[in-house]
Amino acid sequence: MVSSWLACFCIACSCLLLLLRRICLPKPLPGIPYNPSAARSLLGDLPRISFYLRQDGNNTLVTYFHECVRDLNAPLVQVFLKPLARPTLLLSDFREARHLLMHSPQFDRSPALKGLLSGIIPDHHIHLATDEKWAAQRRVVQDLMTPSFLHEVAGPAFYTSIAVGMDAWSIKSSLAGERPWDAGADVRNVSLDAMCALAFGTEPEVSAIIPLLESLRNMQQSSTGIERDPS
Repeated sequence: MVSSWLACFCIACSCLLLLLRRICLPKPLPGIPYNPSAARSLLGDLPRISFYLRQDGNNTLVTYFHECVRDLNAPLVQVFLKPLARPTLLLSDFREARHLLMHSPQFDRSPALKGLLSGIIPDHHIHLATDEKWAAQRRVVQDLMTPSFLHEVAGPAFYTSIAVGMDAWSIKSSLAGERPWDAGADVRNVSLDAMCALAFGTEPEVSAIIPLLESLRNMQQSSTGIERDPS
């Protein structure tokens, strides 16, 4: 008698666990492609994301999303990033995404974007919903895209920063000869200098690319002196 009750209890618990698992599994939206293995996991895409990020140091969440779109071969796919939550839709069609963001009142900035940026820039309009607070901040910065500002402030700042970067690259090429060298950090520094110049003015002592140019000039002078040394 006890054994039969125990068997019934175990069966009931098993059925309950299976039911709970089924309830907790991701719920794909019909008609939108997704990874079938992620839909069968309580954690959704998280195990695949973890494995993908460990494969290569250059892998990021953005490149994972790109591979999902490519593997599923569809402009709109869904991924499961949170347990017990609705799927996240990835739209890779630029024109459609632009239309939805700029001309569709049904769509606004997502809570995910606010969760990502609010800790760093809590009051920035980049993650604010389109309300009065957002409109007030946009009015403050709307003149930054006028033709006069672009021609008189932004253009010269970018030109100066790029010219310094080109001078640095010219010296780098001379020093390296035919050997390759990495230009990624220089592009970031040139962009950083230009943006800082827009916000704070051009100050050489706070530049990121000018110290590199001066250092390269010193290296060039040193190498020229060594070549001319008869000893």
